[in-house]
Amino acid sequence: MIVAPAQRSSAVLPADAVVMGVGALAALGSYLMPWYVSVDRPAQHVTGLGLADDPAIELHSVRLNWMIAAAAIVALVLAVRRLTGRADHSWRRVTAVVAALAVVGAVFDMLTVPDQMAPAHGLMFAIIGAATTATGALLCRRRIGQVAA
Repeated sequence: MIVAPAQRSSAVLPADAVVMGVGALAALGSYLMPWYVSVDRPAQHVTGLGLADDPAIELHSVRLNWMIAAAAIVALVLAVRRLTGRADHSWRRVTAVVAALAVVGAVFDMLTVPDQMAPAHGLMFAIIGAATTATGALLCRRRIGQVAA
């Protein structure tokens, strides 16, 4: 009896979904890192979640600081839908929203460093993650447009 060898699946992960997912995970992970460091006392920092080492440091976080996180969460949902093949033409608008939120959030966070604080590596990681998320979302938008056409 002759048995044919098992055929391997030639499924390839969509690069747009992978880029978007990696960027989103990096952006979300950055919220646990120091975003701001005290200019006067460099050993004291504030994370992206607004948690400070020193109780004397008090920052008032605004909701706009969470635009990167919102974009990253929606990007993860979109990446999963894209990886499972369930992202159809109706998701194109979502990709534009993700890209816009990520870019505007990154610019906002760069421009609104609190007084007496300097940007730290967590903020830079968030900005890079947001840029990667936006790039993946725009690639996904383009790809969804090609599939639908």
